[in-house]
Amino acid sequence: MSEDRLPRISIRDEYTPAVYNDPDLLDRIVPVLNSTLGGNSVTPVDPVMVGELVN
Repeated sequence: MSEDRLPRISIRDEYTPAVYNDPDLLDRIVPVLNSTLGGNSVTPVDPVMVGELVN
């Protein structure tokens, strides 16, 4: 494929911003997920900055 037909890719931000999960929304959605998916399918986890983990 010729160079002028290749897609142009530009990256605005070279980081992934942290996600904030609203505790009030979480309190409302967990019971819905439990009833829809089953209690064994929904597992609470502590928040972690995954992008910051180093092996």
